[in-house]
Amino acid sequence: MRLRHGFVSLLIALAGLVAGPTAASAGGADGAIAIASASGSAMLVADREAQAYDPWIADAISKISGDDEHEQSWAADQLALAVPYAPVRSKVLAALEPHLNGGNKGFRQSCVKAYGHWATAAQVGKLLEVVATPPNPPNMSGDESSWAAAVAALVSLDPKAAREAMEQRIGSFFFRDALTGMLISLTADNGPAQPVAFELLKQMDPSNGAVQLTVADSIDLLRSDSARDRTRAADALSHAVIRPGDRAAVLALLKPHLMGNKGRARLPFVQAFAHWATAENVADLKAIIAYPATAIGNTGHEDCWAAATVGLARLDPKAAGEALAARSSAFLYRVTVQRFLEMLAKAAGPTAPTAAWLLKQLPNGDRQPPLPPSFDLNQPSPKSPTSPATAQPRA
Repeated sequence: MRLRHGFVSLLIALAGLVAGPTAASAGGADGAIAIASASGSAMLVADREAQAYDPWIADAISKISGDDEHEQSWAADQLALAVPYAPVRSKVLAALEPHLNGGNKGFRQSCVKAYGHWATAAQVGKLLEVVATPPNPPNMSGDESSWAAAVAALVSLDPKAAREAMEQRIGSFFFRDALTGMLISLTADNGPAQPVAFELLKQMDPSNGAVQLTVADSIDLLRSDSARDRTRAADALSHAVIRPGDRAAVLALLKPHLMGNKGRARLPFVQAFAHWATAENVADLKAIIAYPATAIGNTGHEDCWAAATVGLARLDPKAAGEALAARSSAFLYRVTVQRFLEMLAKAAGPTAPTAAWLLKQLPNGDRQPPLPPSFDLNQPSPKSPTSPATAQPRA
């Protein structure tokens, strides 16, 4: 989940993703969200936001079913960011299903991603059909990215099916290339799909830096005198499967590298720390966000603030909202944190609802999908193994 180069940030910004500084803090004066508890863990959608949801869904479905390719792709991409809501799930899936095979390749991929985002166990068969669809034309057809999106969705729905589907297409270089990026994103999230994504990535590409090192190897490298070895270890730990017995040692070895004048050098350590952090480390993450930039322009500190904000999103949503408000005047921070939060929202893990809420707090939050009526961050993720498969934001 790293964004190391400023020019990439600028390209994203030029695409029109960022509008300007925000004047509202989390649950701010615009009333988009009401904080319902002192800890900020329960955040309910206010009436104005809820009233926007039904017309927005109706418009997205209408665009998907239309004949304007630009509007179709926009609607599918928006649905892939939205929080799935049980009362409209069947309508959304029905609108996307006709576009899962054939047609414009880019639009098809967007539809497969959105379909996988809204899917439950009942849609596993349809996703497997996507992977089984022959390429057309046979070589470099553009279908490989759709196969990869279907497999990535299966990771959280049916790990066995995901593994079998991956093995079915693993001979395709373009499929492997597309799926690698998707699995790396899933390994950076702490959701229930993370260990599955890690094992699939290791099976497909054992030399990939995200999975090449064991946690024990990374701990040894963090003790090295070589900055390069320490950075390599931090990169791996940002994607590692967390076992409680390793946590104290990992956090203790990462902590000395969280601050400093070289933002880009410390970013891998901040990302790893955010990945491994617990509620006891909220103060450390806040300190990273409070650490001042040392130069005008892209110093890399903005990316560190964004990575720490994502860590707070998992541990303390209210603190993450306050971080957005505190740092939103920094252009590159806004670009980077939006990118990180959109990745979390699309991953559909336990932090996805918080990410969706935080995206609404950004200056361009009105461009993000509205949150469902009576949406509650305390509700378990619908894809969490600790909650019923049918659990959804409260209707």
